[in-house]
Amino acid sequence: MEAQHTVSRAERARLSRARSGVVVAMCLLASQGCLSSSYRVPQEELSRLAQTAPEQRWQAVRVTQRVLESDHPPASVAPVQVDAPVILLPTVFWYRGRSWGVPGHWRGNPRAGRFTTAPGTTAPGVPRSGGRSGGGGGGGGGGGRSGGPDPAIVAVAVLAAAGIVFVLAGTEGARYDGWVGLPPDEEVYLEYPDGSVLSVPLSALTPELAAGAVAATIYEGYEGRYVRLGRAPLNRVGFTLQTGLLTAMVPHTGAGASGSGFGIGGRAFFGGFPFAPLGIGVSADVVAGQAGSLLALVGPELQVMPVLWAGVYLGSGWTSLTSDDHSVRTGGWYFRGGAMLELPLTTRFAASLRAGLSRLDYGSAAGVLLMPELSLGLSLY
Repeated sequence: MEAQHTVSRAERARLSRARSGVVVAMCLLASQGCLSSSYRVPQEELSRLAQTAPEQRWQAVRVTQRVLESDHPPASVAPVQVDAPVILLPTVFWYRGRSWGVPGHWRGNPRAGRFTTAPGTTAPGVPRSGGRSGGGGGGGGGGGRSGGPDPAIVAVAVLAAAGIVFVLAGTEGARYDGWVGLPPDEEVYLEYPDGSVLSVPLSALTPELAAGAVAATIYEGYEGRYVRLGRAPLNRVGFTLQTGLLTAMVPHTGAGASGSGFGIGGRAFFGGFPFAPLGIGVSADVVAGQAGSLLALVGPELQVMPVLWAGVYLGSGWTSLTSDDHSVRTGGWYFRGGAMLELPLTTRFAASLRAGLSRLDYGSAAGVLLMPELSLGLSLY
């Protein structure tokens, strides 16, 4: 006789709570990316701090918030024995964008005095605000064989890019990358190539200790002990992923068709910026026309940002145009160019706007067509 198991009401309630917990955890992971309360200090910043007078180091330290990392220092750490005196703080006034304030955990210091720190003005070691920003992308690619790129495959690539960007937007939108004010004797955990970690008070950091380290980590904990002075300017160097909503005038095709109509779709760009003003990669665009036609473009694209938050893009590649009744798909070549603007949102995240014109060449099948285009999207660097 087959045994049966009856799930009690309490067990069902526990299972329901467990499922709810999993859903909440997944949502938090997607939206916040498990941001840590610890921060990375790059090697070049360690070297700068080691060359700065101990009583001035805490005023502005360049850091990047870590993701998917521990909030607590490692258990096996060798502390560096130092004879440096403990530095007492004066009454400290920090600049917070539009106003001055005194950190609550630093109030009541017996010494009098005042020190002001404004990012981009007089803070020692803090570069002035500014910097270039990156731009959007689009483009084409490939050969001129009949049929051109498959719109379904291009659409999958565009949707995948959009999904990745919007999921990571929760992390990059909240992740802090900039300058912080620290307690003057904050413990700094130096990391060395052999995997060892040494801890030393910030005021006792020496050039010799900094020279051998590859980077360092500082741990804020959950009390909010650090004062965030301001984010760093947009940094585009490295891998780049862009996505956006694309509108264009799509040519009508098919028997007796002429002219063009409004179309809407999406675009994606996969590439990188080896240098701040120059980006290169592959773009994929798909646009559906109001009469039923379908346009796909795939190929390499170059993005150049010679001035602050503005630049141009150029691309050339492989295109396909599916007729309004979906009976014929014609392949060809395209060349495109245009201008783009970008609004930095964080150090690695920006909103982009671009406008341009694509020249579509389908040979004897459909001739040469011009397609104005406009795109609004997001860029993740």
